[in-house]
Amino acid sequence: MIKCELRCSKNGLSHEQKSAVDIYNPLNAVSSSTVSSPGITVPYHNTTENPNKSGYLFERKGGRVMQSWIRKYFSIEGEYLVCSMRNTKTSKDDDQSASYNLRVCSIKLSDSYDRRFCFELISPQRIIVLQAENEKDMHEWVNSLRMVNQKALNSDKAPPPLPSLHRRVIIKLNGFSGSSGTVSDSDKELLKMVREKPGNDKCADCQAREPEWASTNLGVIVMLELGNTIGNSIFEEHVPSDMETFRINPNSSPIERDLWITEKYVKRSFVAHKDDKAQETVNQTFWDAITEGNLAEGLRYLARGANVDYRNPNEHLQTPLHRSVQLGNEVSVEFLLQWSSNVNEIDENGWTNLHYAANSNNVRLVLGLLKRHAKADIKDESGKVIEIF
Repeated sequence: MIKCELRCSKNGLSHEQKSAVDIYNPLNAVSSSTVSSPGITVPYHNTTENPNKSGYLFERKGGRVMQSWIRKYFSIEGEYLVCSMRNTKTSKDDDQSASYNLRVCSIKLSDSYDRRFCFELISPQRIIVLQAENEKDMHEWVNSLRMVNQKALNSDKAPPPLPSLHRRVIIKLNGFSGSSGTVSDSDKELLKMVREKPGNDKCADCQAREPEWASTNLGVIVMLELGNTIGNSIFEEHVPSDMETFRINPNSSPIERDLWITEKYVKRSFVAHKDDKAQETVNQTFWDAITEGNLAEGLRYLARGANVDYRNPNEHLQTPLHRSVQLGNEVSVEFLLQWSSNVNEIDENGWTNLHYAANSNNVRLVLGLLKRHAKADIKDESGKVIEIF
């Protein structure tokens, strides 16, 4: 889905692509409910609570060849997850404090790593892999982070700045001076371009003027390519007459907003499924759109249920991500990765996306795929592995 759209401070909840219903439901604001992830059921507590979780977690640090796990201290402070190193003997590279605004993050349990009790914090910039000490601690962290995320998304206020105390600590630990709130001229120019995109002068959902923040949860991508007008032409293409009265406005209550957002993004009730095309046709049309660089059409067919990792039988079982990497289309690559395309999928020759990036000597894509946990030790059909220098 979209969240390439700007969203105003009174906006409702963001959509999480693919497993939104299983992992995240904006109506889970009641106590004693549960959410499920493959093989795991996690209790979900009342979001009116104010979680104040803190403690040590291991963070996965991935290199080109070797990976390591570094113990860091994390704490939830308002809408932020703040981490810091409390070991003064750590190297300069490891001695990094950081903060993540949980309003624009997704939290996902994962069993894809070589350690137990792992979960992912998916921010707009990167995926942070964390490991708790035991299963109970893992569930407590995941529940607390999801509660803060949901509470923030239901807030009537724009994201607050990190408390000044922590801001000063982070600046000091990172060795910077001056205000951490400085915005570069290039960032200001990008923001101006985003605001000028058709439809971005209003909230995508409640239509409030001058939206104050943008939601960049999982599945939200490339704001300079897709704006609110394109997004709503897909996710509000067919609103039944009996639902028109439920449209939200800046004065709608949280319950009204939850209803509309759930129908629009989680259930995709307003997406028009043209002629109920066969799944293979939907997948093929999606594949063609992405490989042609038509992200708007690609988004339309993803909303209609296309498989983001469709292996095209007419193109050597390449996925859209394979072909986008092969073509060097970084925007399409980012689009697909935001939609959780499998970075390690193989084609009929056993090539992964990293094989294609390395073969074309595209350093930017190689580094980008490695940051998304692409595996460099997968052999192709001939038994060759990727050589990265």
